[in-house]
Amino acid sequence: MKSPKKQLIILKIGIFAFLSIYLMSCSSSSEKVDSATEIKLSPTDQKIKDAWDELSPTSQKILGSFVGIIRDKNWGDSIDKISENLEKSESQPENGISYSLYFDDTDLNFVDISYLGQSGKLNQIIFDVYLEEPSEVKKIKEEVARFLTNQYGSFEQKDSEFIWDKNQKTRIKFTDMSTAKDPGLKLEFIEKP
Repeated sequence: MKSPKKQLIILKIGIFAFLSIYLMSCSSSSEKVDSATEIKLSPTDQKIKDAWDELSPTSQKILGSFVGIIRDKNWGDSIDKISENLEKSESQPENGISYSLYFDDTDLNFVDISYLGQSGKLNQIIFDVYLEEPSEVKKIKEEVARFLTNQYGSFEQKDSEFIWDKNQKTRIKFTDMSTAKDPGLKLEFIEKP
């Protein structure tokens, strides 16, 4: 049986698809649909979408999507069916799959995204973010923390680690892993038992 959250997401996608097809069919050669026509989101979903729209392109590339847990993935998804339009990482975890997303033509600015699971089912997503400039780390950390707070509520701070633990199904740890030579961040989404 699908969870209520999955059912809601599927319903929203179905409504969006129906409205999109309907609006496209209404805008035939002589008719134009008013560009102000928008799909109404719930106040919570609108708040999350607004927070998403405020992210920089780099932060949006890292997070991929605000649908699902993150990057349009959900707990329990089959690891074998997870696919990204990204390059697979050089080393692969034993219990999952890992991809690399480069932000530019250097090997200095990228994120490794690992989808991990027990019994072939997704239960952890890890982002290892590597950036050349400490100022970029600070900017991404602030943006992503603000976005996650909009989506998951307030966080607890322990040294350089932010922890979101109020969601019933997901625990998030966001850590500044920067050293003097290697600025970077680690973002972990962990399914709660």
